[in-house]
Amino acid sequence: MRCKGCATSTSRSWAFEKLQWKRYTDLLTEVVRRETITTEQQVRIQDIADGVAGAFAAVNGLLNELAESRPSDAAGLRARLEHAPTRLTDALGVARARMSEAGKPFGAFAPVIDDSADVAEDVAKRLRKLRIPVFPAHGSLGPCREMVSPALYDGLSGVQTFALLNILARLQATQTASQPLLSGRDARVTHAFPDRIYLEAHRSLIDDLARDRAFVTAPASLHRFKEGSFKQRTFSKGNLQVSYATRAANRVVIDADLDLYRSPLRHLFGEVLVNHLTGDTTDQYAVRRILDEQSVGPIGSFELLRV
Repeated sequence: MRCKGCATSTSRSWAFEKLQWKRYTDLLTEVVRRETITTEQQVRIQDIADGVAGAFAAVNGLLNELAESRPSDAAGLRARLEHAPTRLTDALGVARARMSEAGKPFGAFAPVIDDSADVAEDVAKRLRKLRIPVFPAHGSLGPCREMVSPALYDGLSGVQTFALLNILARLQATQTASQPLLSGRDARVTHAFPDRIYLEAHRSLIDDLARDRAFVTAPASLHRFKEGSFKQRTFSKGNLQVSYATRAANRVVIDADLDLYRSPLRHLFGEVLVNHLTGDTTDQYAVRRILDEQSVGPIGSFELLRV
């Protein structure tokens, strides 16, 4: 799952790796060729630069890990994120001090360190603004634990898990026929995607939606199951849409997702077309923010970690 802000932090960190580090190595090659520094001085410069490079590499490693993993240890992650910017700025401070102590032979490298420090300060600021989803273990999903198998849940990526928990939160908070929408439906999640989930459930779920004035019929052409579709109209944004198809033994298969906008025009131009043109899916951070505004609590121990 890509944490909010990880991409921009990574791009700034790469500004050191791709630009400043190359600038440093080119400069070192030139001064060695000209024999303007001794072998001992060369080793010292390399040691200073390696300390800076190591700090940037640690930040890149952490950001890549966050982009590819599904963190569940909020306390441990918070400690690492609090330490990373400090280590980065400290490394540049040490490098500046050592360059200053070394005097004239190292003067040519000072601008590289100064520019790298500017990059480090920017990266440190961005790290402190990250928002990272921390997902509950399967055993901490509460009532939804029975709807999602451990094998399915543990095999999901971060973005799939985020979407699953957001949609389940809305489903759990929605009532029809004076009971929670999923209550007594023998519902089972079969698939989770970055913007929707598929379920199997008892047919009564669809029958109750059809009688509920909080839902209206909606087009199902963009959904996997097209027999019919109902869309919630309770809110101005973040409404549930349920598209379905009938199966044997009084069962239905369901494609459930959350739309950022209730208005068909805003949904089309503000979400569907944007996602189609950019190759993105519904922003689950935006969905979670909408759910928070509507006092829809998260599933289990899910939280958005803010450093």
